[in-house]
Amino acid sequence: MLYFPPNLNLNLNLSLSLMPITLRVGGSLKRLAEPVTRIENARTVGEAVARLDLPEDIGLVILVNGKLAHWDTPLADGDEVHLVPVISGGA
Repeated sequence: MLYFPPNLNLNLNLSLSLMPITLRVGGSLKRLAEPVTRIENARTVGEAVARLDLPEDIGLVILVNGKLAHWDTPLADGDEVHLVPVISGGA
């Protein structure tokens, strides 16, 4: 068991304060959101993308620092998230 003297102030602040991440949108998404947005305190890709208020039915390719990612991918200080719309076509 640990003992801490009553006069010891441990001031444990466990809140997350993340540096901003950069969120970039490409292609037709530029009509729906700013091409570059700085977002603070987003722990996952999903939290960051939700702040853009994009329509829910948009298909996206998500990259974090150039690597394929998904909604639950954790974000770290200074990460760059790129959103690219999925393009389909043909007969």
